[in-house]
Amino acid sequence: SLLQSPLVIGMPKEMAQAMGWPDRPIGWSDIIAISRDPNGWARYGHPEWGRFKLGKTNPQISTSGLNALVATYYAATGLKNDLSETDLDQPATVAFVSDLERAVVHYGDTTNTFLANLLAADASGSGLTYISAVPVEEKQLIAYNRGQLASPGVKAGQRPSNPLVAIYPVDGTLVADHPYVTLKAPWVDSLQQDAAAKFLAYLQQPKQQRVFLDAGFRDHTGRASSLMGPDTGTTTAGPPIVDRPPSPAVLLHIERAWQQLRKPARILFVLDVSGSMDDANKIGLMKTATQRAAKLLGDADQAGLWIFPDQPGQRDYKQLLPIAPMVGTRSGFDQAVGRLSAAGATPLFVTLLAAIAAVKTGADSDHINAVVLLTDGQNSDGNSDLGSLLKTLSDQSREESGVRVFTIAYGADADGGALGKIARASRGAAYDASK
Repeated sequence: SLLQSPLVIGMPKEMAQAMGWPDRPIGWSDIIAISRDPNGWARYGHPEWGRFKLGKTNPQISTSGLNALVATYYAATGLKNDLSETDLDQPATVAFVSDLERAVVHYGDTTNTFLANLLAADASGSGLTYISAVPVEEKQLIAYNRGQLASPGVKAGQRPSNPLVAIYPVDGTLVADHPYVTLKAPWVDSLQQDAAAKFLAYLQQPKQQRVFLDAGFRDHTGRASSLMGPDTGTTTAGPPIVDRPPSPAVLLHIERAWQQLRKPARILFVLDVSGSMDDANKIGLMKTATQRAAKLLGDADQAGLWIFPDQPGQRDYKQLLPIAPMVGTRSGFDQAVGRLSAAGATPLFVTLLAAIAAVKTGADSDHINAVVLLTDGQNSDGNSDLGSLLKTLSDQSREESGVRVFTIAYGADADGGALGKIARASRGAAYDASK
């Protein structure tokens, strides 16, 4: 081990205090209890905070998301190690994990997505209605509280008015142990192995370890740094119980089970088919990517398809497929995408507002309600402005049925700045596919 960072449940301080922090130990079981309660935060005397909302990263691509998923399985079974595939399939275990996933607002690729959105919500006074908690590594929580969050849209040195505190689950968590590995392979000779061992000894010396401690990590023995304490929302003691990572077979079973237990989505794909999409076969690449994305959706997910513009100079957008369960519409979705062609301008803002309204019709808290917007251009509708759009997106994001917008800037001419603002205003995420 070179350095370590335990997974914690990051929670706004006011919310943690409502649950009894720091005097009362809190764990995954407490999170489950409030997640299952239809009254949400009214359980703790704060109905104005709404239902309990969990920000969680995708366990298939995120270490913190995977560690959180494994920890919830341990909490559900009451075990601390030797988790078996039989344990995973017990009805009570399945219900525990499924109910926690139902509290998720949406799945992100990194915890920075949630932390950046939370910081923006905090600045506008709405942080307590965005998310209630996010599983995050201790080091990232310290960076958030110290104004060291590196993310688009976040100003250097920006600190939250309502900091996060680290909940070290009383029923166990995992530690991200950043390891040093010397490969045992034919091309690694004894001289190289000796050099690697000496370099490891060098990195574990106090002077070098101080660099990691100063960055908010624990050292290779798990010892806390001077940054840890009430000022950064952490404790020097760390987690009371550390779960052991399960075997590879169990881990694979967990990841497969998550596909069935995760919160389903209601997604409206809104695709730019303006004339510029003909350049360099961008529309062909977009069709392939959209078809592949649809294959990742489960039978419990729902999806719809819009294009914009509909007809150049006449109508702004067109519904090709209404939002419907994928179980019965996969082939139709694939065929509709395959028939797309490009022509016309880019009525971006008016289309997005209409898409939001369409998703909100029928939106419910049992699904992740979202718009996926892909465009290679800039808004061409002179009758709408970005400021009013952002206000509308921000206002609706605070509602229980709020719709997240995930933007994809496609090509060098895409207005990445505007798309980033749109995503952040809706508490979604922005991606750049221009390179």
